[in-house]
Amino acid sequence: MVLKENAQLTIMALVTRGFSEEKKLSIHLNGDGSRAKILLYIIGRGKNEFPFETVAEHEGRETESDIIVRNIVFDESIVDYKGNLVIKQGACKTRSFVAHHSLLLSKNAKVHSLPSLEIEADDVKAGHKATSGNIEEESLFYLMSRGFSRKEAEKILIEAFLMEDLVKIADAGLQLLIAKNIRRALSF
Repeated sequence: MVLKENAQLTIMALVTRGFSEEKKLSIHLNGDGSRAKILLYIIGRGKNEFPFETVAEHEGRETESDIIVRNIVFDESIVDYKGNLVIKQGACKTRSFVAHHSLLLSKNAKVHSLPSLEIEADDVKAGHKATSGNIEEESLFYLMSRGFSRKEAEKILIEAFLMEDLVKIADAGLQLLIAKNIRRALSF
């Protein structure tokens, strides 16, 4: 996808079925002032695999991109993610960020994360973040001490993990729709 001057693009996706060949989503912010926001949710079960890559390539001045990937992996599912930010020479005053957050809910689930930055311009802000972990026993204990069963406490913590970035969406109706689909995919 190519974004021209002052164009704005928002992509939100919930992926629950794996794929065998690597998928790639490329956004080219060619026009000055163009902006892209990508929010991807992956819920992996069974032996599903999710090999994919995102690329945000900035050529215009004062462009912005935010790519946030949140995944929950159960069973033997695997997420293999590459997040690339490219800021070309002359793309001054660009702001770009990629984040990949993973919650592993099985000993056999795997996540591979490879964020990368290629910066050829001055006066830019760019960064990346990758986190992965399990549900903390301390958090479970706290909720269970407040009367929740273990299953209810796990559900609350999983939803909180997924909803953290959802609150950044200005449209409350869209927030509700996405939350409803996430709950359905998790069978809550």
